Amino acid sequence: MLKFRELEDVFKEYGELGEESFIKTEEYGFDIEPSKRLVGSDETLDKELKLINMYFKEVGMEPLFTPGEEVEVAAKIKRCELKAREIQKLVEKAFNGRNGAPKRSIKEIREAIARGDKLKGVNVDRVKRLLNLFDAYINRANHFKNRFVRANLRLVASIAKRYIGRGVPFLDLIQEGNLGLIKAVERFDHTKGYRFSTYACWWINQAIIRAIFNQTRTVKIPSYVLEKSGRVRTVRSRLERDMGRVPFTEEIAERVNMSVENIKRVLEANEKIISLDSPVWDDEKMTYKDLIPDNNLPPPDSVIATVSIPDNIDKALSVLSPREKEVIKMRFGIGYETPSTLDEIGKRFGLTRERIRQIEKGALKKLKRSKTAFILRSLLEV
Repeated sequence: MLKFRELEDVFKEYGELGEESFIKTEEYGFDIEPSKRLVGSDETLDKELKLINMYFKEVGMEPLFTPGEEVEVAAKIKRCELKAREIQKLVEKAFNGRNGAPKRSIKEIREAIARGDKLKGVNVDRVKRLLNLFDAYINRANHFKNRFVRANLRLVASIAKRYIGRGVPFLDLIQEGNLGLIKAVERFDHTKGYRFSTYACWWINQAIIRAIFNQTRTVKIPSYVLEKSGRVRTVRSRLERDMGRVPFTEEIAERVNMSVENIKRVLEANEKIISLDSPVWDDEKMTYKDLIPDNNLPPPDSVIATVSIPDNIDKALSVLSPREKEVIKMRFGIGYETPSTLDEIGKRFGLTRERIRQIEKGALKKLKRSKTAFILRSLLEV
């Protein structure tokens, strides 16, 4: 696993990658494990660190924007997009302005021209020229956007390093942050007067945080619930620091303007999930699943007693003759679905009802006087 100090060495080699220096990682709930400097020897670098080195080498070759260049490139993007929208309106007007003609999008217009559809009242050559011009402006805008993104990749890495140790690999954090950067470039308005990095930080942070929530949780929890949970935990930590004790739920609810019930639900939703198959202790085979009782099953002592009943009965009846033993079993339904009457047993042995009753009475007296009588008495308690 890549250690934080090893990553810090990479940042030192290729320069600071953002507007802020390394922040204290204690605030984010993970420890920094010290390690030796590994940068400079490819043979000693693990696979992850090599990939990070390669990435930063490529990122380091991209020139940063000055404030003036930032405004200039952003303005070019807006002008190209504005021209593209104007041309799009002209193309759609040429197609959709005909009486009774269905409205078509740019994509549908391209497909109609490619198929060679007969288009009455439409100057196809003019539309083709407009489409070529439309493509040129879109490609030009995308070119400037790509320049904007490449010039700010270091900012993404600088923000992503804050979230190391949250269960998502560092390169994956950068990738998610880059998606937020692309969205920030799409929505940046240079006329507002603030720097792009100030605007982009929010989008990058949001993209990384959502990725962590989505990739590290077994049970999907809505982002708004997790955001509320984060706010509640932050307020709870501040109150605990200021008051010198653990704050009551009512005190937290008053500070964040939420009900006590909502506070409890939000905190419960963010509880850590533990797999039932994970070991209870390190290097032990016992899992949490082994410790969970099944309330639908009978107690273990009852199961053991039930399993041992047939053997105990056979042992207790061993003092009887074979005929007496069979009469007792049939009379009390031992080994049979239901007890048998004296007449049924008599038919089985070819004896009268009275004779079977006498055999039963004698067998019971013999069992009562035998040394195994205690076994039968113990079965009455099961």
